[in-house]
Amino acid sequence: MLKAKGLAVAMLVGLMGGSALADDIKIGVVGGQTGALAIFDQPLLLGAQLAAKKINAAGGIEGKTIQILARDTRSETSEAAVMAQELVSEGVNVLVTPADGDPTIAAGQVGQAADVLT
Repeated sequence: MLKAKGLAVAMLVGLMGGSALADDIKIGVVGGQTGALAIFDQPLLLGAQLAAKKINAAGGIEGKTIQILARDTRSETSEAAVMAQELVSEGVNVLVTPADGDPTIAAGQVGQAADVLT
């Protein structure tokens, strides 16, 4: 499962194209690391972290390091949008939203409004 999650993160980064890359590739992960939805969202973050570690150990992507920035929504839909906005404000290149319906919509709308790959 972690391999599939890591592959998904790598594919998202590949969609960004070389011109969008800064010194680091910042991937924001919004999800319920605590609360009722943690069982679904924790593996997403762990997969992203594992993929970043492996890619960085192999030299990164075009020499650029992947940085994972994570925010805990506490499994609250209202927190998903707040945490997504925080990550967008920090300049993430990609926003990975939760694996859950309503929080995904809330966080995804923030990413889309900011023109961040979501």
